[in-house]
Amino acid sequence: MVIAPGAWFDWVKFLVTSGAAGAGPNDRLGALLPPLWLRTVVAALLVVWGARTDRRWVVPVATAVAMPVVWINSLAVLVAIPRLRNKTAAAGDEAAIESSASPIVAVP
Repeated sequence: MVIAPGAWFDWVKFLVTSGAAGAGPNDRLGALLPPLWLRTVVAALLVVWGARTDRRWVVPVATAVAMPVVWINSLAVLVAIPRLRNKTAAAGDEAAIESSASPIVAVP
């Protein structure tokens, strides 16, 4: 913002106008989606829910929902879901193993 404040205002203007006028050859996809403000609210709620319930995989879903200009390749961010789900499952498995293990007592 300090280096190029005009660029930020141009970005916001682009988001507003691209949602109304369409962004190119994939206009039909954008026309099927709710407005950006609603998608942003839904994405924020998803992130809050995911953070409170320790579901890392929700972040790419929220990112896809909040994309300001939706193209078919915007959904590529969803590729991260399996990896994030595996990390969450692995973390849960480690916690279960640690809680079931008996404490080791050092004998002098």
